Amino acid sequence: MPALNKPLTILLIICTSFGAYCQKAAPILIAPVIIDTVEVKQTSTVTRMLWLNDTITIGTLVEPIEIDTAELLKMKKAFKDDSPINDKEIAELKANIKTGAQNCYSYALEKYFAHHSSFNQTLFSQTTGIDRPSAEAILSKYFSSIDSFSTDSKQDLKKQLPNNVLVGFVNKENWTTHLVYYNEGVFYSKNGVFKPIEFKSLKKFLKESYIYTQQIVLYRIDEDKVKDYIQKDNF
Repeated sequence: MPALNKPLTILLIICTSFGAYCQKAAPILIAPVIIDTVEVKQTSTVTRMLWLNDTITIGTLVEPIEIDTAELLKMKKAFKDDSPINDKEIAELKANIKTGAQNCYSYALEKYFAHHSSFNQTLFSQTTGIDRPSAEAILSKYFSSIDSFSTDSKQDLKKQLPNNVLVGFVNKENWTTHLVYYNEGVFYSKNGVFKPIEFKSLKKFLKESYIYTQQIVLYRIDEDKVKDYIQKDNF
């Protein structure tokens, strides 16, 4: 039997004896705390939650999805359609409601944390949406702006962006009207009731969908700040 390399042997002994220290640390879970229910609708529940140290508003899809056929008939008659409701219409409406449950903010944050090695979360998913003020609070409090540029700059719109960032679309009122996730040359976006899309040209996407955007802001999570809040919360 060939002799083992001495440094390798020592490393194996250390890892066998202290396995926990040789393994990659598990992501830290950012768990929300429900404060109260704001509104209960037929297809969604609006809730205020504590996310780290801030209160945010979350809309959550109610499943199974129930359709109010009386309201659906009223809508059809408003468009001068007196035909009875069929199963296909109900199925399509349910599919649209399910697709529309998640908005751009929730989708971008879900994608971001899915690719992050230090943190994990359970709030942002296909069944949740958050309002703009809540998204802006999260970005301003727990993320750092690592770059920003005007949409008038053709050169900046074509430049290679850093990997694993959130991309905020800011209008003249300084509102973040859209949020996408970017990694490895691909932008991941979801707009309202539409299904998620992927695109590679920021300039083309702005021209087709967000012409009123004046500034692009890139964000990464402030790991030290988030860990500090979690540590304080645990004591």
